[in-house]
Amino acid sequence: MIDPEDHEHQAAVARLMLPYLNGQFASGFRLLGVLPGPGSVRVALRADDGTGYLYGIGNEDVAPGWVPMLLRNALARPAVPTGDQAMGMHFASLRQYEATWSLEEPAIDQVLRALRALSDPGDETPFLIGFLLRGTTRLRLYVRRQERPGVLGVDVRLGNVGPAVLGSVMSLLEERQYRRPAGDDPHCAYVLDLTA
Repeated sequence: MIDPEDHEHQAAVARLMLPYLNGQFASGFRLLGVLPGPGSVRVALRADDGTGYLYGIGNEDVAPGWVPMLLRNALARPAVPTGDQAMGMHFASLRQYEATWSLEEPAIDQVLRALRALSDPGDETPFLIGFLLRGTTRLRLYVRRQERPGVLGVDVRLGNVGPAVLGSVMSLLEERQYRRPAGDDPHCAYVLDLTA
């Protein structure tokens, strides 16, 4: 029997990894899949030389949102085959404290993390209803307030899209000091500039 919380964790990691399926996940590695394990999630990757790797990541070791970055940092070091095998792939356990955090999170991962945090699929009245990349450093979020009609734009800087900024979006919607005209954007009534 697998704990229901383990299922939720594994499902969250699977959703996070879907955009990378069979595409280049990290230099020299392609994502093959995400597999459930006892108390863990396992990520299957294939190196360019054809070698398969299965990384086991304990559900208690890292939150789902950080799995892609944890894996990329582990893969930045030369992969060393272990003696353990599963399904024809070299198996290795990976823990957050063992990873050398030398790589920065790619911009696309920052965008995906921000959008996922604001678009909970279980929410009956969605907050995030659209988004638009504006250049390489800005993201415009289109949000809907429950208590008022209309759509607002919220501009954020990709490098700053963390839990603090995402958590503050709701509370800053009524702050006039951040309001800017929507300009040529017909998709929102006005824009909150949270880039600073």
